[in-house]
Order: sequence, then structure tokens, then C-alpha cells
Amino acid sequence: MPTTTESPPRGRASEIAADAKEWRHWLHARPELRYEIATTVEFVATQLRSFGCDLVDTTTAPSGIVALIHGRQRGPVVALRADMDALPILERSLLPYRSQHEKQMHACGHDGHMSMLLGGARLLCERRDFNGSVALVFQPAEEDGFGAKSMIDAGIFEKYSIREIYGLHNMPGLGTGAFATREGPLMAACDTIRGGFSGKGGHAGRPHQCRDPLLAAANFVMALQAIASRDVNAQQAAVICITSLQAGNANNVIPERADIMGTVRTLDSEARALVLRRVVEIAGHIAALNNVTTDVRVEFECSATVNHSTQTQTALAAARVANPDSPADDNAAAVMFSEDFGAMLQVCPGAFVFLGNGHSSALHTDNYDFNDDSIPVGILYFATVATLALQRLAGG
Repeated sequence: MPTTTESPPRGRASEIAADAKEWRHWLHARPELRYEIATTVEFVATQLRSFGCDLVDTTTAPSGIVALIHGRQRGPVVALRADMDALPILERSLLPYRSQHEKQMHACGHDGHMSMLLGGARLLCERRDFNGSVALVFQPAEEDGFGAKSMIDAGIFEKYSIREIYGLHNMPGLGTGAFATREGPLMAACDTIRGGFSGKGGHAGRPHQCRDPLLAAANFVMALQAIASRDVNAQQAAVICITSLQAGNANNVIPERADIMGTVRTLDSEARALVLRRVVEIAGHIAALNNVTTDVRVEFECSATVNHSTQTQTALAAARVANPDSPADDNAAAVMFSEDFGAMLQVCPGAFVFLGNGHSSALHTDNYDFNDDSIPVGILYFATVATLALQRLAGG
């Protein structure tokens, strides 16, 4: 057994990647949603046990898995995380391993994330050339934005004394196997606008006898656009999009109700608080102006994914080992889509990186597929970032 901590071997990661590709195809063909992922959990847990993990816990968190790999000596615990759930999308591809479940699809690459973390686990189990332990966190319900919180609430960080946590997500358009990340905000918080306006319906030829909720809703949609341009500091990003407005079903009837749904994306906690407050305030003012009532509210979902400084540098060092031929981008532009890994970074230091998926279809599209060529890089990254983090925590 090695007597010093060293980077896991590239050749072995490539060998394991051949199996990981088969795991991914198996998982891709059997997508499951939210917390209803029993087949996925069984498959992942079976693989982890076959590698020789020292513990495989499938009971602490709902539909979640935490496995432990102990090094040559006991010490700090560093966690690696992958998401397991799929999306309610009908797959349109003709892949031989396309989804066998109607209107369920791994359209975000979680099959690839799981397979790379499984490969990293196998490599770490074989080597064990570190002091401390690696916790493997397989999480449900990322797409709903609440799976990370469910594992936090289950107490996995306290139960396993996790000191740091690392995750990744594939990124279409970024070169295959390339890495990109940054210190600080990397992905936006996501909150949902719901509710609407209620008034008094009636004949469209007699609007004076009605209280038109649709007019109020239209005014509200337009008024929201001033929040980002007038209320939020120009140096802070904010996106407010109304994506659904439903009211009425006839050309000559003013409806009694107009329902609205939309999303708010922010990178900064101050901007987030401001935007959410202004959305509700504007709804109230618009309702009063139009003599209708409103129940517009904002529901909290994902926190922003904000990388910690020291852990980001560890992630970048691991990225350079995993793919020395493609310099990691250490100042990637923050993006306005969301990842519930941000909730984990609020309770534990860590970092999140993007791994290039090449010129693939976009995420959440019906012909997307994870790029198998990224698998050996992801395996080596996961194993290396855990090793380097433990080395630093142990003072080595």
C-alpha cells in the first residue's frame, strides 16, 4: 500500500470507465422521478457494496444513499455528491439504451453523474491511499429543488461528520472533459411566483360592471420588469420571468380569475430578498389599482450555489490532474439556472464545478444524452478531489 498520498492513476480510471459506461446506459434506460427511485437506489447500492465500501446507508435520508470508504487511518470526512433523479420528459432519441419508461428521461445527465461517482468510489476503494474517510452522497429529487434539503434535514452532515463536500454537473457547449468553475456565486437561487388575481367576471361588452383580473395580471407582468432595471443594483444579476398566465376561455367573457406562475433567479442574497419583497408589494398595489384581490406569493426553492474559496482551489487542482490537456477555467461566468447543491454549501464548505459535455443537445431537451467520453475524466476528478481535500485537512 502506498505510504504517501498521490493522485489516483489515470490508466485505472480509464479502465473503470468502460464499466461505468455500461452502468450509465443501464441507468439511462430506467429513469425514475423525484423520490420514487427504488430501482436506481438498489442498483447504486449494489454496486457500492460490490466495491467494498465500508458502509452503505440507504435508510437515513428518504431515497438517498450515503456510503463510506475509510482510508489507511481514521481522520476527517470529505463528501462527494451525485444526483439520481430524472425528468418527466418523453425521450425522442433512437439510442439503443433509450428510456424504457414513458415520459421519464435522464435529460439532465444524472445517469452520467451517478456513473462517474460510482467509478470514483471503485477507484478509491481499490487505492485507499488517504487518511480519513470519503462519504459518497447519492441524492434524490434534485430536479424539484428539495432533495438536497431532505438529506440535510435527515442529518447526514452531522451523522457522518462531513467537513467538506464536492459536486459537479455536465455542461453542454463546454469542451468534452473540460472544467469550469469560480469562487463565489456559480449558479442562481431559484424561487417560484405563484397565485393570481381575483375579480368579478361578466360580459366583455360591459366591462364597467366587472372587475377585470386579467387586466390586473397584464399590468403586473409589465410592472415586474422594472424590478430588475430599477430596484436591483445594476451590478447584481436578477431575472424575473412570468412563464404562465391563464384566464378565461371565451372571447366575450371577462373571467373572474387570472392565474400566474413564473420564476425569479438571483445570485446575491441581498438582491434576492429585495426582489421577492417587491414582487409581493407590486402585486398588492396592482390589485388595489384595479379593484381586485390578489394572492400572489413567492415560494422559496433553491439557494444560490456559492463556492467556498479554499475548496474551489482544491477543486481546480483536482481538475488539472483529471484533465491536464485542457486548462480549467477558474473564472467561469455565473449562470442563472439553479442546482440544489447550493443548500449543501450553506451548511458545509465545498465547491461545485462544470464538466464539459461537448457539442451535445441542451439540458432538459428530449434528445439530450450524456457524453460517455467525459466519464474517465469525471472518475479521476472525483477520486482526486477527495484525496486532495483529505490531504489538506490532515495537514499533509
